[in-house]
Amino acid sequence: MRRLLGYLGRRLIRFLEHLTSILYLCREIGYWLVVAPFQGKHWRRVEVTRMMDEVGAGSLPLVLIISVALGMIVVVLTTSQLRDLGATRYSAGLVTLALMRSLGPLFTGIVVAGRVGAAIAARFGTMKVSEEVLALESMAINPVSYLVVPVIVALVVMLPCLTLFAEAGGLLGSFVVGTLGMGIDPDLFRVQVTEHLDNFDILVGMVKSLTYALIVGVFCSYQGLTVEGGAENVGRATMVSVVFSIILVVVADAGLTVAFYL
Repeated sequence: MRRLLGYLGRRLIRFLEHLTSILYLCREIGYWLVVAPFQGKHWRRVEVTRMMDEVGAGSLPLVLIISVALGMIVVVLTTSQLRDLGATRYSAGLVTLALMRSLGPLFTGIVVAGRVGAAIAARFGTMKVSEEVLALESMAINPVSYLVVPVIVALVVMLPCLTLFAEAGGLLGSFVVGTLGMGIDPDLFRVQVTEHLDNFDILVGMVKSLTYALIVGVFCSYQGLTVEGGAENVGRATMVSVVFSIILVVVADAGLTVAFYL
């Protein structure tokens, strides 16, 4: 019993240490994002632009492929179930609500967490174990402003844009399969999409995508900057960052969906 309590106690202490460090990192990011520019300490614009290209243009093909396929899957499953009830006319509306309220932002966040989050953790982890981060500190360069802030800015700007592309791709895929494969009238499909396409749902998708951007950027950067040891630990930190950032994205989606639509 004492072993179990000791194990749980060590785990709790370790969790609180990580939580405290993440909160400290968030405070540093907030300072360099909001306060520092007014003090003449500007962002690295070239690095921000490069990261925006990596996050946005690099992730766009994957996001479009997954969103189009997702729209096809949802419209087939929805229409096949509603056909027995004679209510296939409502399938386009249900697909629109599913894509706009949850599936579009969620799968975009998962794709970015898997692709960009792994790259962030691996890059920062390699710099940490090779003492490049220590070299920055020795030159009086803050690692958070130099490394983390461009990543956060790029994610915050590009993830909402990717979400809009994902939602459009999902609607396109559902329209093609719904009209050509499931026998839905094209004009009826467009009317249903227009009726269920609400500005509030678009706003919710943007709020979700911004939340996912902060989750992926902060957590993966933290994992990379706290790596100790060698290449093996870098790989482990990369794996942990991807797994837990995806879990946090899904949990955040559940919480925001309940908060906005319950």
